[in-house]
Amino acid sequence: MDRRRRNIIVAAIVLLLLLLGGLFLLSSRRQGLLEVINTDTGYRETGTGTAGFDIGTSAEVDVTPETPEPEPEPESEPEPEVDMQASLKRLAAAFAERFGSFSNLSDYDNVIDLKAFMTPTMATWADSYVAEQRAARGPSAEYYGVTTRSISVEILRFDDTAGVAELVVKTQRRESTSTSLDERVFYQDIRLEFRRSGELWQVNSARWEGE
Repeated sequence: MDRRRRNIIVAAIVLLLLLLGGLFLLSSRRQGLLEVINTDTGYRETGTGTAGFDIGTSAEVDVTPETPEPEPEPESEPEPEVDMQASLKRLAAAFAERFGSFSNLSDYDNVIDLKAFMTPTMATWADSYVAEQRAARGPSAEYYGVTTRSISVEILRFDDTAGVAELVVKTQRRESTSTSLDERVFYQDIRLEFRRSGELWQVNSARWEGE
């Protein structure tokens, strides 16, 4: 019985020594780790058991805010009046080409086809003009035709409030006949007067310069 008790006491002492040794090693490693942290970041452990960062020994941190990149400016939309003038110039160029291109075989389609783009005043003129030309035309086997191409357009007047505009279209015209192989090329301006009806711009008069 005494030997067994001694063995138990010896075993208890050995376990206690091992436990104390383990606690000592753990405390040593923790102290070393704290020294490394203190050196690198300025972290300290106070005597009261609280921990924090030592401002005096902490590494400098750049806190300068980044300058935001400027946002691209949105593309400016064209002003309505400028956009309307550009549309009117395209309409004038197309009208001049069709109005000035004809032959004695087309039966004045160049005028009739454009009535949808005319004011009632000019549409009435177009009907009278075609009727007069058909009545005055005699039988002829000789071909005669003119082809017109718009070169440039100039706005002489534009008043969106009053709904009136006047433009000049510079054109190149080619005159051909069945009796000659040579075309006659000449340049001629046409003056177009527009009137606005609601949102629709229409030609109120068309006059070839030099006629």
